[in-house]
Amino acid sequence: QIYIQTGMRVEVIDMPKEVYYKYALLYYKMTNQYRLTDPTKATLFLDITSGGVGLTVWRGESLLFQRNMHSGSLRVMESFNRNQRSSTSFTMTIDFLRYI
Repeated sequence: QIYIQTGMRVEVIDMPKEVYYKYALLYYKMTNQYRLTDPTKATLFLDITSGGVGLTVWRGESLLFQRNMHSGSLRVMESFNRNQRSSTSFTMTIDFLRYI
């Protein structure tokens, strides 16, 4: 539908490919354009979201490591079932998790 309306082709990609594209460009800019990183040393990118933490490590033109850990407050809240979320202790639990 997008192609018919706009003439643009769209590719839906999975999370690892999205991370690769995002950090490949960022690392390239940091190394070549802004000279912020040394291409002989590894660079760690840390992506903290409400759904978890992502770790990505680049060195030179190589992606050395990429891992997403689903451990953010959003993921914790998803693990409670409907009855647990409606209990009075749920709000106390969420407040506690925000402070740790």
